[in-house]
Amino acid sequence: MSEVFKKILVVSVIALLVIILACASDIGAGMASVLVIPVLLLMAGLILLITKVEPWGKVFLISSGIVLLLGFSVCTAAFMMGGGLGNMH
Repeated sequence: MSEVFKKILVVSVIALLVIILACASDIGAGMASVLVIPVLLLMAGLILLITKVEPWGKVFLISSGIVLLLGFSVCTAAFMMGGGLGNMH
């Protein structure tokens, strides 16, 4: 497994865990974190690419897409199931 792929996994998993924890407590906080975290990753990736730190810039850009895709699907599923992951019985 390449180093870039390992970095992508680490950054994506940490961001998704934050989103899942926010979604578990409150669906509004979960949806807000789904919007804020990928934007922060995208901005960090662009800044890193501009400053010529290319491997980490690529990692943050790819991770922002992964987090956006999976975060929306997790929070949408939680919303469809009744308002949060904490309410699942």
